[in-house]
Amino acid sequence: MTDHVSDLQARLQPAEATSRLNLFTNCSLKSNWLGAADFPESPDSFRNAVRDAGFVIRSAAVCGWNVFDFAIVVVIVVIVVIASSSFTRWIDPMNPIVRPDRRASSGFTLIELLVVIAIIAILIALLLPAVQQAREAARRTQCKNHLKQLGLAFHNYIDVHKRFPPYCVAGGLGTGSQEVTRNWAYPSMLLPMLDQAPLYNQLGVGQTNLVPFAANSTPHDYTTAAAGSKEKLFTTKISVFFCPSSSGADVNKYQNNLGTMMFAMNNQIAQQPSSSAPGAPALPLGDILDGTSNTMLMAEKSLMDSPFVAVGAQWIMGRSCVTLSSSNRLDIVAAQCPMNTPFDGSPDSANLCYNENSPSTLVSRASVASPHVGGAHFLFCDGSVKFISENVQANPVTGSTGAGGNYIYQNLFNINDRNSIGDF
Repeated sequence: MTDHVSDLQARLQPAEATSRLNLFTNCSLKSNWLGAADFPESPDSFRNAVRDAGFVIRSAAVCGWNVFDFAIVVVIVVIVVIASSSFTRWIDPMNPIVRPDRRASSGFTLIELLVVIAIIAILIALLLPAVQQAREAARRTQCKNHLKQLGLAFHNYIDVHKRFPPYCVAGGLGTGSQEVTRNWAYPSMLLPMLDQAPLYNQLGVGQTNLVPFAANSTPHDYTTAAAGSKEKLFTTKISVFFCPSSSGADVNKYQNNLGTMMFAMNNQIAQQPSSSAPGAPALPLGDILDGTSNTMLMAEKSLMDSPFVAVGAQWIMGRSCVTLSSSNRLDIVAAQCPMNTPFDGSPDSANLCYNENSPSTLVSRASVASPHVGGAHFLFCDGSVKFISENVQANPVTGSTGAGGNYIYQNLFNINDRNSIGDF
């Protein structure tokens, strides 16, 4: 310990030396984790290296260095051990365990190898969580970028058509008939704006009254469609519709095994057709009276089984299920239940749809659902994307009543409530 103090006093400015020496002294007095006495039979050079390594590592451990500082120290310790022991045997003629002959073996001793292996194992254990966090951060950024691309697609659509795409279209069915099974949904109308014009033309979006299913060997399972058929194209994976962090499959088991989509439109913009209207409303941007920066347009709606169950969406039909218990639309998100509410139901394997336990009192099928810890990404009508905490102020009441009230979360969905948003 005295040697370290003397060395630091010689190399550092007085103030810096005093500060660092106090740190090392306090830390070393608190622990006795590793020292030269633990290796009485090792050569002096290696014992000195181990002593140095033990001093630095126990100082780091007691003083609470972060993972990256500690990893750097471990790398330096590896270099010190190798340089102080192995290299010395080449140049030290007084070393009793090797001949002064330069042709002598320069291999490691067993103890040296064990120490190096242990240090490498510690280094890997320290860095692995950091690597996993970095990968998740990259996936989260990619998820945000996909929402950004969808925002640009919506605005390009508005530039051409002067309004948002309608929630659904079903041609030739008469007044009030567009909210039917196998209608064409708004994501299919955005395909030309997402560099998917060839797929859009192959599908013939809106050119038939309903989405076809004749090529399916099992009517409600589009994965059974004949190869090369139009129906088979409805299972296409479109990467911009996915969040890389989600564990969901390429096709949605809750919606006829159609191509998965992990984002969904605000139900107050993607409005449902009424029985008295000729079709689904297509709102102009000017109808967003609360301001485009205060009104959300889309949000995450992942298909996943963990960390909780969420039913996701699909990009071709506005309504795909035929059973009464699962006839509600899924390609929307709504404010009727809190963010990241697990789906309260189960798959309907017979019809490849879903059974919801409380469709009117919880509305968990339309919950914003994200695999990211702590919240979800929201796309706003001005094209910006924000990550909003799941602890944002929200109406504690669920169901149809829960969509109202002057709460921040509900106000983000409302397009003309004139309520102040505040910070979120």
